[in-house]
Amino acid sequence: MSLLGEFARVPETLCHKFYKPGSLSRTWAYTPRQYYEVCASCMRELWNSALTSDEKLAIATPLTQSLANVNARLRQEAAIAGLT
Repeated sequence: MSLLGEFARVPETLCHKFYKPGSLSRTWAYTPRQYYEVCASCMRELWNSALTSDEKLAIATPLTQSLANVNARLRQEAAIAGLT
C-alpha cells in the first residue's frame, strides 16, 4: 500500500483486530531471529519517516523494548548452544 502514495494519520482507532482460534496469522510461526529482524526493519522505517521526533519516540519506545527482549533471548540461546 505504501507504494500507492503517502498515508494520512488519523488520531483515532479505525478498526480492531480480533484473533480467533482458527485465524491464519495465529498459525504463522516466526523464529525469534525473524521477529527481531521484522522489528528492526520497522524501526528503520520509523526513523526514516516524516514523523516528528516526539512521534517517533512514542512509537520507538515500546518497539525498542521488544527488540531488547528478543535480543537478550537470542544471546541467551546462543550462549546455551555454545555459539558465543
